[in-house]
Amino acid sequence: MLFALVGEALARWREYAEAVKLFEYQGTDGAAHSLDLHLPPDAYATASTGGDSAAVKRRYEGPIAALRAGGLAFPVDVAAAFDSIYDLFRLYACGESVDEGALVERALDARPVETREARFEDAMKRARL
Repeated sequence: MLFALVGEALARWREYAEAVKLFEYQGTDGAAHSLDLHLPPDAYATASTGGDSAAVKRRYEGPIAALRAGGLAFPVDVAAAFDSIYDLFRLYACGESVDEGALVERALDARPVETREARFEDAMKRARL
């Protein structure tokens, strides 16, 4: 179920990445940095099929620090997509403890409110297959 829900959040991230093409943020060092727009898809792939989780985790260090410091911000739905993908990666690729309920909420927040219940039910059905 988590992969199905976060897969939908990944679709939202891809829509956003395609629209912005380049995204700069202020790092904790005060310098401008370009966000690697392939990072969330790479994290999702690493969580689902394996790969170099340490390399992906290193790529997240700057953006996560900037998010916490306020130097990086997204629209609400895109932030939810980014967070849910990162948490799925942490849970499955890194073996870290993650609040799965909060992960589900963030994945659902990546799409409009009126579609959440239907998407949740769809994800549950696909998870049972």
